[in-house]
Amino acid sequence: MNDFYKQPKLLQWIEAIFLLVLGFYLGILIIEMTYNHPLFGLLFLIYLPIVQFSFTPIFALSGIYKYYSPMLLGYMPNNVQIDLHSGLAKEEWRASQKQLCKLQHSKSET
Repeated sequence: MNDFYKQPKLLQWIEAIFLLVLGFYLGILIIEMTYNHPLFGLLFLIYLPIVQFSFTPIFALSGIYKYYSPMLLGYMPNNVQIDLHSGLAKEEWRASQKQLCKLQHSKSET
């Protein structure tokens, strides 16, 4: 697990909100610069990975994202479905599917 999530919860929330505000500020700054010089719009290509990085802590703390491993992310997990996003190899994906099936099966038994 990332060291970020080993910190006290209050500190995690403070850092997550700071990164969220920073991500919004950078987006607004790029939009405002694009009004004067349209080529600044190309900065959105660089902005997208930065904003994904800056929004992830708040999404993870609020339960929108759930990490099952460093490379396996569940988006909006609930009792009915999990939208998986990953960059895993095929074999690792199969292993994670077996683990998720076991997890879902055990939840349905309780």
